[in-house]
Amino acid sequence: MLNVAGLEVVIRRRGTTARVVRGLDLSVGAGQRVALVGESGSGKSMTARAIMGLLPPTASATGHVRFDGTDLFEAGWAGLRGSRMTMVFQDPMSALNPVFRVEDQLRAIARSRERSRLAALLESVAIRDPERVLRSYPFQLSGGMAQRVLLAAALVNEPELIVADEPATALDAEIQQLSLELLARRARDEGTAVLLITHHLGLVRAFAEQVYVMREGEIVERGPTRQILRAPSHEYTRSLLASVPRLSGAADG
Repeated sequence: MLNVAGLEVVIRRRGTTARVVRGLDLSVGAGQRVALVGESGSGKSMTARAIMGLLPPTASATGHVRFDGTDLFEAGWAGLRGSRMTMVFQDPMSALNPVFRVEDQLRAIARSRERSRLAALLESVAIRDPERVLRSYPFQLSGGMAQRVLLAAALVNEPELIVADEPATALDAEIQQLSLELLARRARDEGTAVLLITHHLGLVRAFAEQVYVMREGEIVERGPTRQILRAPSHEYTRSLLASVPRLSGAADG
């Protein structure tokens, strides 16, 4: 469904040039759950934005991003972005428009605009009072509630590809699990391809079938999640695993 080959992203600012993504290759098949993992600043979000055609004006991309066989760098994203391919953004308060109610924002992108369907969609992402939320402005919602609204917006048109950039950042553990289970169910039952962008290895372990490990703009390791997490071959992957806090351990002495 998604095939990225030789992706390069360059940022030009104040006379300087920085290559923030370097020769990246990545693929996500229909119904597959893939994670792109790395520390902050490794280039994960820039990769996601390049895939969706949402790079800032100071950035440019080369290489190939193919969706269902179409090279988006040549054909563009018209008719695809927001319908067949969608994105869950990391910061819900900047992604949602503060001057429009939630219902207006969902109606603007939904193919089916029935209020009952929008309410049911909000219920599916664990919003217990969907009618109130539909009437609300983003500033009237908690961060976790706004994040769930973003997830609902990404699901409203039943896309074939979802790029989820740290979709559980503002959620508590219970809702975080529910949100990832919802994405996993979409992949399993509807054949949706899901690319999870995260630095949270616990989420990777629970969610992804395949994992790509990114460092300083490059993929340093890739493979089945179980294999990568149990026996990583790259020292950077081992350092990421070693940095995960543990709640138990042997007592000294």
